[in-house]
Amino acid sequence: MIESTQQAPTEAPLSVETEAIAQQPATEPEVEVRRPRLRVPGFLGELVRTVVFVVLATALFDLAIPRSVVEGSSMVPTFHDGDRLVISRVHLLFGEINYNDIVVFNSMNVNEPNTMIIKRIIGLPGDTIEFRQQHVYRNGEELAEDYINEECTAFKCPDQMTTLGPEEYFVMGDNRNHSLDSRRYGAVTLDHMVGRVVLRYWPLDAIGPIDE
Repeated sequence: MIESTQQAPTEAPLSVETEAIAQQPATEPEVEVRRPRLRVPGFLGELVRTVVFVVLATALFDLAIPRSVVEGSSMVPTFHDGDRLVISRVHLLFGEINYNDIVVFNSMNVNEPNTMIIKRIIGLPGDTIEFRQQHVYRNGEELAEDYINEECTAFKCPDQMTTLGPEEYFVMGDNRNHSLDSRRYGAVTLDHMVGRVVLRYWPLDAIGPIDE
């Protein structure tokens, strides 16, 4: 509806078809809907990113959970030469070392800077470990050691007593007569600990977690 009362200037009349078109309501212009597109990276770029990811993931895994191969017979019958183990550093970072934990640590011998050793935890900081007639006593109580390979001889387990200081651990191999351990080189300090053995993955017939 036109509200102005002034007479519109004379214009050429529109044809019927033109008027009909002019009177139709205006329609909104169609908007093109763009579909999201997936960007397909080039083969070389994708390959580089995959390799970098695998390398970083492997490095982080090895830092947190290194792997080791048993060499020697000092832990028989629990472990044998050639057994492959998974070691957890996380248990040392966020947990505590407990009795009978099987741990891996760096050698206390300054001449063996890159040598890692595997033994069983027998004594914790503050404990007194005593050998009496080839039997092991911890704080005056004899240990029931069903995990050892054989009874220790008088030559390998002479009568002696050791009291552990802060962050010191007494370790021994399960094959007492064929193990070089705290009976020889003394207590192992916390700063030499690498981690706790949590899994054996070789040989296949012995694969499984390691109980504490």
